[in-house]
Amino acid sequence: MTGQPIPPEEIAAALTAARNAAVAANNSAAGRAREAYLTAVPGQATTYAAKQAEMQRWIAAGRPVDATAAAYPWAGDRADLRAVTVAAVLAEWEAVTEAWETVGRQIERERERVNGVITAAGSLDAVQAARDSAAYPSP
Repeated sequence: MTGQPIPPEEIAAALTAARNAAVAANNSAAGRAREAYLTAVPGQATTYAAKQAEMQRWIAAGRPVDATAAAYPWAGDRADLRAVTVAAVLAEWEAVTEAWETVGRQIERERERVNGVITAAGSLDAVQAARDSAAYPSP
């Protein structure tokens, strides 16, 4: 004995819901991958932006070795805590930025790849397989 066939619109709705849930789960996984590299607390993005701005000004100025805390106060504070030069802190931030840009791009590329495969999936099993295929870098 067979039951009533499932109406195509119900199947389509279930597939759409599964895709949406899988994309949301994948986006969350990408966020967790980023948090392994970044400090994720309220206001930290503003702090990172201020540090980035100082580092970029320092680079634009030709990376002066005699950079001062007056000109680069965020770096000056860290230099004081670490007993190093302001230029050393700014060079450290430059290296960290370069490393983050590499891993950040890897995470974003994987997020977009997986979301694309999820969106194209034609069955619930394919949606799950796409979601399970995510491979984010970790430190």
